[in-house]
Amino acid sequence: MKPVTGSVIVTFLLMLVACPGYGQAPAEEEKRLVALHREMTEAGRRGGDATATGKAFRALLRQVAASGWSLDYPFSELRSEPGVQVVTSPDGRLRLYSWDDETGGTMRYFCNLFQYRDHRGKVIVREALENEPKAGYLYSALFQLKGGAEPLYLARRHGTYSSKDAYEGVQALCITVKGLDGKVKAIRTNTGLRNGIGFSYNFFSVVDRSERPVTLIGWDPKSMELTLPVVRGNGAVTNGKIRYRFDGRVLVRLDK
Repeated sequence: MKPVTGSVIVTFLLMLVACPGYGQAPAEEEKRLVALHREMTEAGRRGGDATATGKAFRALLRQVAASGWSLDYPFSELRSEPGVQVVTSPDGRLRLYSWDDETGGTMRYFCNLFQYRDHRGKVIVREALENEPKAGYLYSALFQLKGGAEPLYLARRHGTYSSKDAYEGVQALCITVKGLDGKVKAIRTNTGLRNGIGFSYNFFSVVDRSERPVTLIGWDPKSMELTLPVVRGNGAVTNGKIRYRFDGRVLVRLDK
């Protein structure tokens, strides 16, 4: 008997995803997602190949995200899965799905889906933004700067490049009549307007913090202030803070 190849497994799983079961109750769709994610996670933990189930999970999640109801559905069970983040903007128009694809070692690889409601009320899904690194980001929060016809947001994101080397930052996003703009420049730094800001740091300098992912960037929706830690040259995170405040158009650094 010929051995079953990886391509056959992928094809079989994708056929299951595309089966007439689509259109089931939201809770049933979520259970299918959780089951696939657990299978992918288990394969990664065993040191096996998580690629096949990873492709099936991505395909099903994209299919579910393309439906109108999913933008408002809480996905409480999926969000409780390790390595998964489902974050939604305060106005409910933008949602980011992020997950660890279980193909990395000490360097982790993350996948994303960006889901939003356009100016016509249609739910749109896209898989990646421009100029994202190959390892991707894990998105842990969406902050809203302004509403209106073209709402402006900040997405907090994380990278894990080794057991020691980590990254955290924010990126500005805007929903325009042309779609989701991931290049909008909404942060005024000492060197000019930027689409995003962030910093690399030594994970071991904050390893005792309890939350995962470690969250070093803060946002106060009342004062509209963003805070980032001061990081030493060796990557150690200090108690010092760098502050930005939204002036109605862009974030402006306060302590120059």
